[in-house]
Amino acid sequence: MPKPRKRQDFRCRFCGVTFAAWLAVPGEPDGAVLLHHVAQSHRAALGPFLDQMHTTDDITPAIVQAFEQEEAP
Repeated sequence: MPKPRKRQDFRCRFCGVTFAAWLAVPGEPDGAVLLHHVAQSHRAALGPFLDQMHTTDDITPAIVQAFEQEEAP
């Protein structure tokens, strides 16, 4: 049986809000949750992250850069 992974939370670099934005099954960050926060709260900062999506439809690798990962309690 696989060991459960320690959850990583994501803290917004712009305002400090922390999200537990992990998909339970694959253990990957949920880019949609992170994108929603940046799009709603920091619209002016969104452009550079969207510019990085020119080769893929997956926003996750780009938008995670707007957050700092920290180990959840």
